[in-house]
Amino acid sequence: MRKAHALAFSMVALAGLGLSLAAPDPARAYTISVSATIQASKCSSAHWQGKVHPVPNLGFYTSTKQNAGDVKACFYKLVLKDSDKKGDYYYADGSVSQTTTSKEPNEENAGNPWSFVISSNKSAIDGVYSATGNVSKPWNKASISPTFTVGFFSVSTTFTFANSETISRTSMSKAGAGWSAPGLQRTKQAEFGFSQKVAQGAVPKITWKVTMPFYAYTWTKTTCYYPRAGTFICYKPVERAGSKVLSWAA
Repeated sequence: MRKAHALAFSMVALAGLGLSLAAPDPARAYTISVSATIQASKCSSAHWQGKVHPVPNLGFYTSTKQNAGDVKACFYKLVLKDSDKKGDYYYADGSVSQTTTSKEPNEENAGNPWSFVISSNKSAIDGVYSATGNVSKPWNKASISPTFTVGFFSVSTTFTFANSETISRTSMSKAGAGWSAPGLQRTKQAEFGFSQKVAQGAVPKITWKVTMPFYAYTWTKTTCYYPRAGTFICYKPVERAGSKVLSWAA
């Protein structure tokens, strides 16, 4: 059995290194007996807007502010080859980073679900495929770099959180994987990976898809009453729920 080679790089960092395969930190440089080529890459941006929630258990709205952010999503497709003449290994990576975020204190724990999907039009052979698993923010640090192994190599992806959050892998098959999380405003950076072994010479078409919330509101100022507070200004919304999608195929 061949020993797995650890490809402990962030794809975000690799993008600036051209086609060379190296660790971002020179002190951790290593040599592996496999060639890697970035076949395709692209970055796209979008603005998301979260759902505004009423005061818990009371049902009225005291603010019209909502969580919002500007997201940059980058997609990468690599082919990795070694001495295996029966198959090629493809690695698809997708990262999401928030360049700016408007966080409303009362909305920090609000639900603003989002999802990420990587899919291939080829099915893995020999049962060789894998993907980033479930990810939860450790209590004592903001970032975590989970590792998964497929075939002869392993990959480390990076996640950075602003608050407690869990990203769940909702699916994984021979042809892709999907993930979701309940609150986009709590994630600063997320990086997902899927890899598969395909028949020698076969070139899979990889599709990446990020789905984010986009809520728009029309507000009417009115008055509300609560026994402990008396009469006060509050708001009634007309909500238009939607989503923003970033997708690409290569």
